[in-house]
Amino acid sequence: MALYDKYLRLKIDRSLIGLENKGDFYPYICTPKGADIIGWAGVDGNHYCFVRGFGEIVFAVNPSNLPGDQVHPLAQNFEEFLRLLVTCGDLASIEQAHMWEKDQFDTFLAENQPTSDQKKILHLLEEKLELKPMERPFEYIKALQKSFDYTKIKYRPEYYEAVGVEEEDTEWKVYFESGFWKHHGRDRAADEIAIGKQFTWYKGQWNIPAVYVCKAGLVVDYLLEAEPDRVKKFVERWEAAEADSDRLSQEHQNMIESENPLHVDFRSDMILNGIKLQCKSGYSMVWIPDSCRPKGTRNETEWQKICQHYQLDTKKGWAIHRISYAWDFKRKPAIRSLCVRLEQRPVSVVGYKFRTPQKEKRIVFTHPATGTDYVITIQNTEKRQLDAEKLHSEEYEYPTHYTMMTYSFSSKLPNNEFMICDCQQSDAPKKKVTGDASGVCSIGIIGGAAGPTAVFVAEKHSELQVHSACSALHFDPVDEIEWQIVYMIKMYEDTEITLIG
Repeated sequence: MALYDKYLRLKIDRSLIGLENKGDFYPYICTPKGADIIGWAGVDGNHYCFVRGFGEIVFAVNPSNLPGDQVHPLAQNFEEFLRLLVTCGDLASIEQAHMWEKDQFDTFLAENQPTSDQKKILHLLEEKLELKPMERPFEYIKALQKSFDYTKIKYRPEYYEAVGVEEEDTEWKVYFESGFWKHHGRDRAADEIAIGKQFTWYKGQWNIPAVYVCKAGLVVDYLLEAEPDRVKKFVERWEAAEADSDRLSQEHQNMIESENPLHVDFRSDMILNGIKLQCKSGYSMVWIPDSCRPKGTRNETEWQKICQHYQLDTKKGWAIHRISYAWDFKRKPAIRSLCVRLEQRPVSVVGYKFRTPQKEKRIVFTHPATGTDYVITIQNTEKRQLDAEKLHSEEYEYPTHYTMMTYSFSSKLPNNEFMICDCQQSDAPKKKVTGDASGVCSIGIIGGAAGPTAVFVAEKHSELQVHSACSALHFDPVDEIEWQIVYMIKMYEDTEITLIG
């Protein structure tokens, strides 16, 4: 800070350059905790300061901005702060750069040239303090602000009270069933055991950085890493489709999930001292790097703590899964050995498509994973209608027409590895013109805003090898149904990872 002391000894009118330092400095409510104010702009309460804990970084504070946008770093140290000043000729442009584009910054400089008195002071600073002009000042400021972690700035309690938020606790704490969010219980934070186990499995490189020992059980963080080019390629391919996801067919949704480098669906068994623990809860989040993230989207704020604690490369994509496992003991046990068994849950893969209502039609298809041939024989198709009384609602009218298809296999497929589904989605419920929302629908319909997607009807047959499938629901009977064979396939082998012992 020798340069700052040398600057203070200069006999200049600092009010001309927006760094007035006469009189007492009373901080504003938005002035960071631990601020050492070095000057005032003389208007709107704008001031500049160092902040304890941030080294020599120079900050600007603008009380007229909205909360959350009132404090910004301007320079890594006081020398570079003055270099910006002598280059731009005014602190106003430097302070406001955070909200401008490059052309706006250049226009402001061109239209607000320093006066002759200001030029004399700027020249004196440059000469006496041996300052060199700053090359590309706008880019310098933007790069600093982009890389800065604003969550580290702390304010006095009255600030948090005034803006109506609780003072954030930046200390890294993990609790048994709080996920990544603020904990509201009374139990104490977990003890962290560093693991740092890296392995390759299910779509890429994994890392288990730590496990956390709680009174009620264990918490484990699973991190999946993805290179930015893979994330960018996926986002560019499917960005438009995601915006209209409610109308996508199941086949397209399956394709999106299979191509997403950060989408994984797995189950885990935690084995402690040879005893399997019960999986209690799980939470997941995805980090998309700035270079890949669609416009108008942002990452969850909780990622700031995660990236900082685990020292993650924010230029890459990340998925984090935090899973809690309950103790099955009266007391918290000593950990002698710890391993986890990971299993990818089967994913649905759409295969052969065909149409009915042809009877006695034989369909030959090949399982995409095993290469085994199977034969389906269509036994019958029948148009049916659900009982409208069971769908009573005073607000909505629901579709009731569907087609039941019965079929048989030439040989038995493994359980839960095969199904036949309608390619079309059900018709969306229609809102009635009058009536209130007091009606209750009791039908087993699965769906969302775009309407139901499937209906399951139990059907018994005397022959063991005869199966049934139901089409989507429609308001009017449909003469022809297009069906698709869907396989439930595991793409990756199970793996077991030793964490301790």
